Amino acid sequence: MSRKILKEKIHNIEIDSKTYQIIVHFKRIKKLYLRINGKGEITASVPTFYNSAQVNKFLLQHKDWIIKQSARINKISQQKAKHKAATKNQVLYLGKYYDLQINIADRNKIFFTDDALIFQHPEPDKIDMEATRDSWLNRQAKMYLRKKFYELHERLKAYPLPPVMLQVRKKKRSWGTCYPNKKQIILNRELIKAPEVCIEMVIVHELTHLIHPDHSKAFYALFSKFMPDWKERQALLNKTMQLELEL
Repeated sequence: MSRKILKEKIHNIEIDSKTYQIIVHFKRIKKLYLRINGKGEITASVPTFYNSAQVNKFLLQHKDWIIKQSARINKISQQKAKHKAATKNQVLYLGKYYDLQINIADRNKIFFTDDALIFQHPEPDKIDMEATRDSWLNRQAKMYLRKKFYELHERLKAYPLPPVMLQVRKKKRSWGTCYPNKKQIILNRELIKAPEVCIEMVIVHELTHLIHPDHSKAFYALFSKFMPDWKERQALLNKTMQLELEL
């Protein structure tokens, strides 16, 4: 559990003639931490009694980490920007990219071909491609993820899995979350973009938390029993989605 932030301060540090801005969180802690998020924002957690000189010393001691991680995030950001531009007129659905096409038709209709997702509309010039795509993905996520979730819940019914309430919505930091005490699981709707085997892995992971709430050895033993190849599926999920999301 993270400690409460008692004070926040912006600290600038110069390394090799370049200035880095660090968000310093003062907390009631003994150990010091450095973190960087997907936007490249660096956060330092330090004890409340640290002064500016001590903060500066700590940051300089970790200057190599700051340089390396900042460069890594910057590289990923550039890759994401290129990827977004390249896939602007595509949709990623169940692990495969489809071209987006808009055709004139008497009525609205959406359907797949082998390589394209077709939107039919009487006035195609009035369609917001991005908004239409995202709305369609959201509807598909709610239907598909719910269906897959309850299929897997039923498949594991031999184990003491309680009834559970499912929510599908957009999440920023995880693919899924389980609240065992509430008997509630939340799935990230962006999972609809991942291959089916990866979706199954995330769902089974969260279902296992109904039995073992933490990531203990017992959890992984049962998770591996349910899904022996979960590591391969996890690797595929990371590979498929690394340029799509910041998790």
